Amino acid sequence: MEPIAARLFDNERPWTYEFDFPTTDRKLLALEYHEFAACVRNNRSPEVGGPEALRAVALVYALFESQATGRAVSIAEIESGEISIYQDEIDLFLGLTASKVNA
Repeated sequence: MEPIAARLFDNERPWTYEFDFPTTDRKLLALEYHEFAACVRNNRSPEVGGPEALRAVALVYALFESQATGRAVSIAEIESGEISIYQDEIDLFLGLTASKVNA
């Protein structure tokens, strides 16, 4: 484990920890920001690049969209934006998109 991660999680090889969700989330974000800054500073690519990250997020969103649509949803449908019922509701609530009119 990277030294910064070991410090954040109080152990060089944690297999469990007792932090609440907000604390854990802050620590994980701190690790991501640390890696991003190191990449910029050292002119290198991150461990996980854009395509891998997109696929990982699409995998999780496929589960949510499957629940919303009542059917299996493929990762490709998420990556293309073909299916977005679950995400549309969030975007609308946050004011990121206007209401969709059903045709």
